[in-house]
Amino acid sequence: MSKDKQSQEDIFDNVYKEYKEYETFYKAAAKENEEKRKDFEQFVLKNADNQEKIMEEIFNLNESPIQQQNDLINLQKKLLYTYEALEQVIEVPVEIAKQIKEIQKNTKNTYTVQKGELHEVDPEHNKKVREMTRERYKKTVDEFLENSKG
Repeated sequence: MSKDKQSQEDIFDNVYKEYKEYETFYKAAAKENEEKRKDFEQFVLKNADNQEKIMEEIFNLNESPIQQQNDLINLQKKLLYTYEALEQVIEVPVEIAKQIKEIQKNTKNTYTVQKGELHEVDPEHNKKVREMTRERYKKTVDEFLENSKG
């Protein structure tokens, strides 16, 4: 193997490992954050007279996870760009290539802008995503209302 090809494989391996390490961390942190969110309802009820404290808790529950999600998206992009640049030059293990194809499938834009107008890229897919999001919101509200009763 040439030194150049080895160097390119090392670059890809490093990018992939960086992504996988962050993804593993993110998934664990998301589960932990979900548990914290379950306690939020009780927190609000206990602190109903302290708007500042509630606002601070909302910030704490959302700011870091949003930043982590953005970081993961950036690492996905980095992995995709690296893969696209090197896939014809290096040998990417089949299992990793499958993971990357799955990321590609799930990272398409929701909207595109044409002549200054916003258009949905895949309305059927977007409809499914909206329905799932509404269901999650409904579940959260239902749980909140149930817990606030007693």
